[in-house]
Amino acid sequence: MAIDFVAGTSIGAVMGGYVSFDLPAQTLIDRARRAFARSPTGDLNALHIVSLVRGKRLQATIDRAVVDAVGSAADVADSWRTFRCVVTDFSRAKEHVLARGPAARCIRASVWMSVALPPAPWQGDLLMDGGVFNNFPTTQ
Repeated sequence: MAIDFVAGTSIGAVMGGYVSFDLPAQTLIDRARRAFARSPTGDLNALHIVSLVRGKRLQATIDRAVVDAVGSAADVADSWRTFRCVVTDFSRAKEHVLARGPAARCIRASVWMSVALPPAPWQGDLLMDGGVFNNFPTTQ
């Protein structure tokens, strides 16, 4: 059965990104393992203020993973399969679905863990982990 549409939130957005760029299953698994072999959240700290100004390791991990998957920076709209990242719009206190924009930036916004990392700025709003409002995105 072919996959036509992929949506994900948090780590599901990472894996959905891999799937949307039409990587074979074993390649997807190998690249995900390689990208996340070293703890991407290693700069988190018990003092939240330190974590809020960091988060650079996770950002770099996701940026590299997208480039590794497609060979260069890519837009969500450029994926082979329709791809959406579900995020929490902290500014408006609601779920938001990203359908356009740099893939790494959209994925990062969906993964950004509330309290541990600063919200990701996006077109005047602040975005964070999509699981806050919808941890299992589906469509009807």
